[in-house]
Amino acid sequence: MCAVNETVSGLLVQCCLEPWRFRCHVGQLGVLGVSCMHAVRPLKAYFDETGTHGAPVVCVAGYLFDDDTALKFEALHTKRVRPLLPASAQGIFHAANCFSRCDEFDSLTRAQSNDIFDAMIEVLKSTLMYGILTEIETAVYEAEVKRLGPKVRRMVGSAYSICAIRCAENIAEWLTKRGGAGDVHYFFEAGNQYAGEAAYFFKQIESAPELKSRFRLGGYSFVPKQDAPQLQGADLLAWEWQREWATLMLPENRQRERRPMLKRLADNEHPHQLEHISNIGVLAIVNSFRGLRSNRGKQEIPAGLGLKHEV
Repeated sequence: MCAVNETVSGLLVQCCLEPWRFRCHVGQLGVLGVSCMHAVRPLKAYFDETGTHGAPVVCVAGYLFDDDTALKFEALHTKRVRPLLPASAQGIFHAANCFSRCDEFDSLTRAQSNDIFDAMIEVLKSTLMYGILTEIETAVYEAEVKRLGPKVRRMVGSAYSICAIRCAENIAEWLTKRGGAGDVHYFFEAGNQYAGEAAYFFKQIESAPELKSRFRLGGYSFVPKQDAPQLQGADLLAWEWQREWATLMLPENRQRERRPMLKRLADNEHPHQLEHISNIGVLAIVNSFRGLRSNRGKQEIPAGLGLKHEV
């Protein structure tokens, strides 16, 4: 077991505190259980990633909506966010470039950039059901794979696939714990180099009735941001957490409050959960038990093709 007793952003790791719940994944992985779910209303979860091109930490983050709030997000985004975006952005908010005012956002003033962030945060807070992040440090992942060997890599997949699958399972667990009904369609931004591998994991989950039930799997898609504006909210969360993580790496910052933007997103009325992954070996054992493995070594589906699968 992984016992961590370090204070991060004023919260104790492994304490169940809302809106942020820090926990070690080892304690969450046990004997496979089966939940009986009935499709009552469509639920949708949207995820974006950061750090998959050599950054110190890989993170997949996103938000859960029901069908009504997903539609409300689109309407509010069209009304409040799109008018603030420069024409060169083509209706797509990209947190890193908007903050840095570079590339398609290079015409913005700092005040205009801040207004866009404010609008995005308010749209999210008016619509989100739940926020979720899963992260793994690149150095930890690479060291564990090197130590445990290629067989374990084939069982767990890339750091991106690990985080994507755990995000989906965490959302399903959250719904079950609060008595929510309905399956979830999981949307991921298209274009990641490991999208084909992640889709292969979901295909295996779909084919196993117990796992399909456990994950509440109602479908999975890999789509571009312009086709699902909710992905732009996920982009904001992933980007902001990466900035928070970088700040927390400085020892003098570990007792401070969260970043103001993150604090606004994750207030007491808008629960968010973070999972930090540190033990690849445990995940390999669980995936072996579940019959899951990567398609590494097989031809992957090219990234960016808008992979979509309805269950």
